[in-house]
Amino acid sequence: MVGEGLTGRLLFASLENAKGLRPGDFVTVDITEPALNWVARLPATAVSGNNRVLVVGDEDRLREADVTLVRRQGDDVLVRSRDLRDARIVAERSPLLGEGIKVRVMLAEGAEEPAAPAMIALGAERRAKLIAFVESNKRMPKQAKDRILSQLNNPEVPQEMVDRLESRMGG
Repeated sequence: MVGEGLTGRLLFASLENAKGLRPGDFVTVDITEPALNWVARLPATAVSGNNRVLVVGDEDRLREADVTLVRRQGDDVLVRSRDLRDARIVAERSPLLGEGIKVRVMLAEGAEEPAAPAMIALGAERRAKLIAFVESNKRMPKQAKDRILSQLNNPEVPQEMVDRLESRMGG
């Protein structure tokens, strides 16, 4: 819970056997949080006040896409959206840019166009093992399970997903 006009998180903790500490002393707390899946890290300047981003669409024309703001991290934001897969997003919005405008994509100096995820073809036995593992997983949410199973039924599947599943299978 965060107070109005503040950022961050309010943490309540108690110390047992805190010898040498007095009320008002400062301490450092390290908190490990679960990994955030299916988010994109963007410059904060890419997201409008109504949680929309400009995406380079067909014929290099801009279109707006809705995003869900997950968190702000310094000058960046973490967002989630189904419309952003493989999308090229405008990093810095300007009053001169809007939906329908034709643009020329320019990458930051030294930046390269991100590579598409590596895809591999699976043999029938390997595919069957992966599908059985996903179907038997009791902790995976149904929506994630359905998405992974639909990907596993494609002729080619992302190498990263296969590696992640096989690492959890233990061999």
